Amino acid sequence: MASELTVQTIKGPTSGGNANKILVPSGHTLYAPGHVIQVAFGEYHTASSAAFNNATFAPMTTAQATITPKFSSSKILVHCNGTASGVGTSFEYSWHLKRGSSWIGGNSAGKSGNTHASGGTGTGTTTGNENVATLSFHYLDSPATTNATTYILGFQGGETATYYINRGTTSAWAGNYNFYNTGGCTITLMEIAQ
Repeated sequence: MASELTVQTIKGPTSGGNANKILVPSGHTLYAPGHVIQVAFGEYHTASSAAFNNATFAPMTTAQATITPKFSSSKILVHCNGTASGVGTSFEYSWHLKRGSSWIGGNSAGKSGNTHASGGTGTGTTTGNENVATLSFHYLDSPATTNATTYILGFQGGETATYYINRGTTSAWAGNYNFYNTGGCTITLMEIAQ
C-alpha cells in the first residue's frame, strides 16, 4: 500500500546553494495533473522555395521537434508558427501537423491531410506580389506513449505554383529576407500531466 503524507506547506531551506528551492531528485518526476512536465522546441529558418501540384498532397517539412513523454497518459500541447509567401493574383497554402508518419488533427473534408491553418489571397502581379504571412495554430495531442515522438510542421501549396518559405518572392525580397521577414517556422511541444 502506498504511503500518504498530508502537509499544509512545504518550504525549501532559507540559506545555502538551494535557498528557497524545493528540489526533485534526478531521475524522479513531479507528477501533478495540469502542470508542464517538459518542453521541446524546433525551428526552421532557412529561406526555401518549393513547387506544388494542387492535385497532390505532399507537404514540405519545415520545423520539427522530438519529445519523449514521461507518462503514457500525458497530453502534448503543440504550438506551431509558419511563415510563407506566394506569387500571383491569388494563391492558397496551408500548414499541417504530422506525428511520426501520420498526419493528425481535425477533419479535412476528405483530403489526405488535416489543415490546421491556411491563408493567402494575392492582390498583385505574378512577379511583384509578396504576400508574406505568418500563421500560427495550436493542437492538443494524446500520443499515449512513452517512446520518443517526433512532430513535424508541414507546408502545402494549394495551387500548382512555386511557394516560398521564410522569405518574400521577388528579387528585391529574396536577397533581404533576414531583414524583411523574421517570422520563421517554429514548433514547441509541451508535455502536460493528466
